[in-house]
Amino acid sequence: DCLLNQAIHLFERNMADLYRQSSWGLDLKEKRDELSHKHARFLLLQDTNKDLVGFLHFRFCYDDDDSPEHAVLYVFELQIHHDFRRRKYGAYLMDIAESICSTTRLSKVMLTVFQKNDAALRFYKRIGYTIDESSPSLHGEHQDYEILSKRIE
Repeated sequence: DCLLNQAIHLFERNMADLYRQSSWGLDLKEKRDELSHKHARFLLLQDTNKDLVGFLHFRFCYDDDDSPEHAVLYVFELQIHHDFRRRKYGAYLMDIAESICSTTRLSKVMLTVFQKNDAALRFYKRIGYTIDESSPSLHGEHQDYEILSKRIE
């Protein structure tokens, strides 16, 4: 429960403003429920004091809720404490997620990112992510987020 509280705090510190500005709004109870979901899986980064400095939250699920075709690894959160950014920890966690995807013989990693989150969009583009065919922007829907993906061999 201590790690969950640290994850919620890190999420809130990094993302609260973006969520408040979004069509989703900020609901920390909902985020806590999402992070503690029975299918939630995590990669954790801790400092020498065992304090959480970053995490990647993912689940194995389907590529589309409405018309599922393929099982994928879906990244729900990638959060790095601001004091530990620009040290390639985010890329390291994503690389592990991609390795898990490959090992489990899934075809792609997917994630959702706010369009206003320029730094995240640049980061994901730099490591090979593109707008997924299921993203609302490719279907004439105006949303404040994009769905990105990367095919894994």
